[in-house]
Amino acid sequence: MKDQKRRKKHEVFLVFIVVIIAILVGPGCTWTVLRTPMELRLPQEPPTIKVDYRYYVIDEHSETPDAYFATKEEAEKYKVYFKENHNYVVVQLQ
Repeated sequence: MKDQKRRKKHEVFLVFIVVIIAILVGPGCTWTVLRTPMELRLPQEPPTIKVDYRYYVIDEHSETPDAYFATKEEAEKYKVYFKENHNYVVVQLQ
C-alpha cells in the first residue's frame, strides 16, 4: 500500500471553510420580507361618477360587465373594436 500523507490542520480548516461558503452562496440565499396581503374587492362595483351610465358591454359567457358607457354609440364602438377577441353584447341599464 502507498503511504498516505497526513493533512495539516490548516488545510482541513481551509477546505471546511470553502465548503461552508459554497453551501451558503451556491443556492442563492435571499432575504424574505413578510408583507400584509393586498385587499382585493371582487367583484368590482360599477363606477360611481356623476355621469349616469345607461349602457354596458358584457361578454356572452361572462357574468360581469367589461365596460360602462353613457351612450349606445360609445358601446357599439367598443364592441366593434374588440370583435375579433370577444362576442360582446350591449345591454341597457334600467
